Amino acid sequence: MRKVKLKRRFPLVIAPFNVMLHLYDRPDVEAFLARVKEHLTPKGEFVFDYSLPQPADLGRDPNRSYRVPDFVDPVTKLKIRSSERFFYERFRQTLLVWSEYEPETGEAWDVPLTHRQFFPQEMEALLHYNGFEISAYCPDFAEQGWLSWVDSLVVHCRIRPTSGRKRAKPVAQP
Repeated sequence: MRKVKLKRRFPLVIAPFNVMLHLYDRPDVEAFLARVKEHLTPKGEFVFDYSLPQPADLGRDPNRSYRVPDFVDPVTKLKIRSSERFFYERFRQTLLVWSEYEPETGEAWDVPLTHRQFFPQEMEALLHYNGFEISAYCPDFAEQGWLSWVDSLVVHCRIRPTSGRKRAKPVAQP
C-alpha cells in the first residue's frame, strides 16, 4: 500500500478495517498517503476507518492475561478458552495484543497483532501536512451518527485545494 502504482485515478479510494494502523511510522504513513493522492481524481474522496486508542488497553499490565469470551471452533467444535495480553510501546505508539487460545484438548497457541495508535488530532495533522483536508468524520460507514460507545472513526477526506481553506465538520457532533 506504500508502493503500488496503478497508473489510473479513481473517484474513491477506501482503506477499511484499520488498514492505516499497520503503518507504524511517519515515513510509512506519508508514502501511503502519497500513493492515495496519485490514485485520486481531482475531486475524488479518500475514506478510511481506524480504531481510536483506548486508554484502558494502553495502560494494562503486559504480564497479565485478560479473559475474553470463550468460543467454539467451527471446524473442530471444541470450546476454546481465550485471553489477551497487551503491551503498549509509548514512544512508537504501538499496541501489541497477544491473543492466547487454549482448546479443551490439544496444544494452546497465541497470535500477535500490532496496531499503531493514532489519536484524532494527530491523524488530522498527518492528513493536513500530506495535502488532504477532512470533509467529514463519522463513527461508521453508514453515517448513523455518534454513539457513546463508538471506538472508531471513519474519515472522509479529499486532496486539499491549493487556494482557500475549508474547515472539516463532523457528520454529527458527539
